[in-house]
Amino acid sequence: MEKESEKYKFNIKGFLAVAFKKRIIRKNYFYCAEFVRYVLDEAYIDTELPEIIIPTDFQRLKGLNVTYKGKLKDYVH
Repeated sequence: MEKESEKYKFNIKGFLAVAFKKRIIRKNYFYCAEFVRYVLDEAYIDTELPEIIIPTDFQRLKGLNVTYKGKLKDYVH
């Protein structure tokens, strides 16, 4: 995805539609939670996540551990 970054865009319409419990699918367009779900699906990881996804939906996944909690700008890797 990084190598073809001009091909992928932020799905602002899809992101805004979540507030109305709607899903707008656009090829190669993702909002953050939608992208994470896409990566998990492409890796054949069965998550049973809802079609209209928000970041807190990932908290329901079993077997995950929090590795960092805080502001992203403060994260040191």
